[in-house]
Amino acid sequence: MFVQVEEVISVPKPPPQRGRTGMLLCLARCRAREEGSTFLILFSVPPHDAMNAGIADLRVGCSVALWEPLLEVSSGEYLCSRFVVVL
Repeated sequence: MFVQVEEVISVPKPPPQRGRTGMLLCLARCRAREEGSTFLILFSVPPHDAMNAGIADLRVGCSVALWEPLLEVSSGEYLCSRFVVVL
């Protein structure tokens, strides 16, 4: 599924330096290309995968390819840990 980022709600921040066991997170409002529906996606990647996933490249207007199935956290909100930012 391809989505377009309409709003970045929280900018990705690196996890604490000690241990680096946390995750990089970015919450964004996205619109699905095919359906036109809008929903919230919490993008999540471990620190060692951050360069490959391109979480720092998430900005308004960029396209993102998501791997399905997405984990629905609540109505209209999804957790996504497998994605590629299309520049």
